Amino acid sequence: MPLAVRSTLRRRIATLAGIMNPRLALPTAVLLMGLIRPLAAQVSVDLERFQRQLEQIQRQTRLVADLDIAADRRALIDYGGFASFNFLAIDDVEQSTHVLRQSDLNGYIRFSMDSVHEMFVRVRSSYRDFNEGDAFTGGGDDWVEPTLDRAHYRFDLQRYAAAYEGQTIAGNVVFQGGRQLVHWASGLALSREIDGAVVRLSHRGVALDLLAGVTRRSTTDIDRTRP
Repeated sequence: MPLAVRSTLRRRIATLAGIMNPRLALPTAVLLMGLIRPLAAQVSVDLERFQRQLEQIQRQTRLVADLDIAADRRALIDYGGFASFNFLAIDDVEQSTHVLRQSDLNGYIRFSMDSVHEMFVRVRSSYRDFNEGDAFTGGGDDWVEPTLDRAHYRFDLQRYAAAYEGQTIAGNVVFQGGRQLVHWASGLALSREIDGAVVRLSHRGVALDLLAGVTRRSTTDIDRTRP
């Protein structure tokens, strides 16, 4: 019960008790206050319980998918692109400086259905502009054809159960497969793009990560002595 309402109610009770009998005003007011306090506490408990139930209903409403709505209206599609420019000055073993200006153009699209199924694709193309005679290979300036930089599919079992079955499960399975960037052991063991899959199994705060795949064959190794 709000403090202002409670204070007003106390004053009215005291006033009413004083009008009825001045000698009984104080005992009557004390008795009524003793009855009101448990009632106010019960009202507060009921209000908190109602608020928790309302929040739970709102969460379930947000997670449960309305299958009566067409799939194209439940889907989220995000697409766009960005460009970047890099300038590099590199000294070779003979202490000769090679200058490279590289421009990159990236385009991407992300598709999500009910926050359960998610797909992401990103394509990149580059243009390499060397100073005359600075190219490391026999050629000069080079336009790199568009390459598939990222392409993966993600599935969340917990969200699937909530969206399509209206259930809240304790455990979860999250699968992500395709060409993706993987940070394994905070990046100390592996921080590379791979063609493969990552699976996370979790239950009540305990998680197990599984990884299977190969690194991209199109990745350039900075150590040219290795095959």
